[in-house]
Amino acid sequence: MKMLIKRARANTASDSMKFLGFSALFAAALVLALSGCTTTRPANDGSGRLRVAVDIYPYEFIAQQIGGDKVDVVRLFPDGVEPHTYEPAPQDIVAIQQADFFVYNGIPMNSFEAGFVKNSAGNLKIISASDGIRLLRSSDSGESVPGENGIAYNPHIWLDPQNMIIISRHMEAAFENASPSNAGYFRNNTETLISRLEALDSNLSAQAAAFKKREYVGFHPAFNYFNRKYNLSYAANIEEIAGIEPSAQEMAGILDIVKAHNLTAIYAEPLFDPRSANAISREAGVQVLYLSPMDSITKSDRAAGRDYFSIMQANMDALGQSLN
Repeated sequence: MKMLIKRARANTASDSMKFLGFSALFAAALVLALSGCTTTRPANDGSGRLRVAVDIYPYEFIAQQIGGDKVDVVRLFPDGVEPHTYEPAPQDIVAIQQADFFVYNGIPMNSFEAGFVKNSAGNLKIISASDGIRLLRSSDSGESVPGENGIAYNPHIWLDPQNMIIISRHMEAAFENASPSNAGYFRNNTETLISRLEALDSNLSAQAAAFKKREYVGFHPAFNYFNRKYNLSYAANIEEIAGIEPSAQEMAGILDIVKAHNLTAIYAEPLFDPRSANAISREAGVQVLYLSPMDSITKSDRAAGRDYFSIMQANMDALGQSLN
């Protein structure tokens, strides 16, 4: 057991605050400093296209699928960064403020986003993707910012294709309201997208139903909505609070779970440090596979033409390697 990571859990409260992003005070000051941009932004850029701002990759994907050549999309959190920890540059915020509307997760990904949405002023319309979705409470204090009711919810709603259908309807309605002359175009694209999401869901459901095992060791609690949809569950998570390495005692407990469940793999995530997963892998004699939560995609995924559909399929295929 001495071969396991010796780095004990650091000051959890301090690390959790760091994980939430830069301070709410700085975020609020930055928003206030830039709020004047909304009153002077041009009515359009001359192209006639809607300017759509989003926070994370899945909503960029939806916007492009529905909007096609009628929209220009900008994203707050770029490829290859972890949204929970990313600090947007001032020019990123200006780009968002100059959009027609901002589609955000509805469950803020970090303290900056919570402050931005709360303090945003002017003509920017805020669209909450999570409206109408049955939310799951977060077990990870670094995953999201508590809402006005003081409850923190798990933010990874897009990992259930049925939730993506709800979100697609939100975006379709926003596009049609903002550009009525293109309503038919947006409607047709939305129906095509929803048909593809239904087919994906059907295929993934059939695949998961055939698994011999239902529990796996994940990296952090990102796949709760995915698990609920496909009747899977975590046997354990390597980092219960993402970004905070497990203690030696927690590592030992995960090793026991891997052995008790006769697992052949554990799971890391592309945008997090895999050292803890690699340490467990060596000690338990199992392989490390990857699941992508897709709040951001890697630059290599983008270059290879991977998208929401192919990455969701890759996630289920990776689970199949240890659950079949």
